[in-house]
Amino acid sequence: MSVPKWRQTLSKTEYLLLLYQLNIKMGHIVNNASKKYKTNYGDVLIKDCINALQYAQLANSIFMSSQTPQSDYELRRECLLKVRGYAEIIPTISYIYLELLKDGGKYKQIVNLEEYISDTCSNIHKMVSGVLKYDKSLLK
Repeated sequence: MSVPKWRQTLSKTEYLLLLYQLNIKMGHIVNNASKKYKTNYGDVLIKDCINALQYAQLANSIFMSSQTPQSDYELRRECLLKVRGYAEIIPTISYIYLELLKDGGKYKQIVNLEEYISDTCSNIHKMVSGVLKYDKSLLK
């Protein structure tokens, strides 16, 4: 029996999809914005998003079970903690970047981008925290 769409929730591992979509969106934002702040903020945002996705994919490649070696668990945990850290810093840097771009107009569009980035990163943070919690429960 299928679950109605309105009752479905995001899987805890959908952070990979959210990171992938965030990378695409951030690329569009930086490429379509003024070049004035691109090297100081835009390039940093692109690199941070890419790094977050790389760490997430590395962590996801390690299958967790009660038989997983401690070293694999620690590597996965380290990668997930880095992803969670990026999920906290990306909205901060993007907020500064987008606030600087508000001088050029398009106020409503920039506010919508700020909301999208903060909501997406918040969801990523929650999902990664859930995965970390699940992984810890497997080792007990």
